Amino acid sequence: MEELKGTMKIAVLGAGALGSTIGAILASVCDDVWLISRSYAHVTAVAKDGLILTEGANNYRMHLRACLTPAAMAKLCTEAADLIIVLVASPDTEQAIIDAAPIIGPRTMLMTLQNGIGNDAVLAKAVGPERVILGKTFISSVMKAPGHVLTCVRDRETVIGRLDGKPDPFVAAIAGLFNQAGMQTMISYNVISVVWNKLLVSIATGALSAITGLSSDPLFEVREIEATAMAAVAEAMAVAKAKHIRLSTPTPRDAWYRAAAKLSSDYKNLMLPSLEKIIFSEIDFINGAIVSAGIRCGIPTPINRTLVACVKGIEKQRLQKIASAGHGYVEHVAIHVANIGWHIRFCNEVLGMPIRTVEGPSDAPQRITINGGLELISAPNHSNEKGCVAHIGITIQNRKAAIAAAAAWGVATDPLHKNTLKLPSGLNIELSQAAHRIDGPIRAIEAHA
Repeated sequence: MEELKGTMKIAVLGAGALGSTIGAILASVCDDVWLISRSYAHVTAVAKDGLILTEGANNYRMHLRACLTPAAMAKLCTEAADLIIVLVASPDTEQAIIDAAPIIGPRTMLMTLQNGIGNDAVLAKAVGPERVILGKTFISSVMKAPGHVLTCVRDRETVIGRLDGKPDPFVAAIAGLFNQAGMQTMISYNVISVVWNKLLVSIATGALSAITGLSSDPLFEVREIEATAMAAVAEAMAVAKAKHIRLSTPTPRDAWYRAAAKLSSDYKNLMLPSLEKIIFSEIDFINGAIVSAGIRCGIPTPINRTLVACVKGIEKQRLQKIASAGHGYVEHVAIHVANIGWHIRFCNEVLGMPIRTVEGPSDAPQRITINGGLELISAPNHSNEKGCVAHIGITIQNRKAAIAAAAAWGVATDPLHKNTLKLPSGLNIELSQAAHRIDGPIRAIEAHA
């Protein structure tokens, strides 16, 4: 496997701050590394100027490939990836692997370095457990700006291994590549134990950071938070013991201290920015996983159950704010524009509005969705530079009833898009069915011009 290192095709699926850091470092010793990120601003910045890594007082600029989707990567590659490093948010893992099908071949290995537990089972279901590498890393990274990451790699350990604990030449090659690139990496033949030790650190800080809104330094200054964190960790350790998982963390306080040592002063736990961006956190894969395992093992977990309830309550509150417009509310407005590139740059650089979804190649997108509900559709032949409304997307409690009621007004649906109403004024209204319970992530609604 030694000869495979330099020629390995590696894709980082979910190249946020941490994924971009790992991808950039690997690019120093591997010629074929791809970052896959849903952030249009990040992808275009990396494609144009490279990725800037800042560690302490040192800045490094790394040039590597970046694209928005696995399908976009597949169009530019003749072969599948040898290794896909999965770093998407845990709630997105299943869909991300489905979307990654164009770059997964019969020999592609999948490696998860994600937070929490349970992601390895999702990967194993997709490709088989023999093609899954499980790992944990203590590298910390924060996105300062698109194309610029603040990171701490020095003395931060990464541990990887097979699910069954067996030696594997491919795993050995990956560890060698990581070490050659400057990431301190070890192979474990009991990687489940490593994952659970890292899980204890996440349990100590994640939910409490999300609930209180505190980043690392203030979080560790509150004694009541410390006591709650150690109680939650103690429950997790009891569950691990019941599952016969050997832990190297001797006491709950050790997990708390380890969390304090591993997080830099400006680092925010992943769960907090997830809630700040009104997307679903990873609570089900961290504290929620302890609650579920506790039920199966007969171990009570009241502290973790309470933390899960609090985070779920915050998620619900954020979603209700979006859905508070009554029975129906405007989800997005779609506009035809002649120069979509100019509008993307204007929204990013002047208004500070990040791109949420992109359709089409990154250098010539066909359709984009911007946070806040604005959707732009490329129409190069459109004669009006001011743009014109393509349709308004409205989420409604009973779409079927609304379509029937519209028919009574003489308003028909579009022949090609049965959920789009064509008003006499020429305005098109795209109807989306609201969920009966708001308990899933808000996703971008597919637009129709």
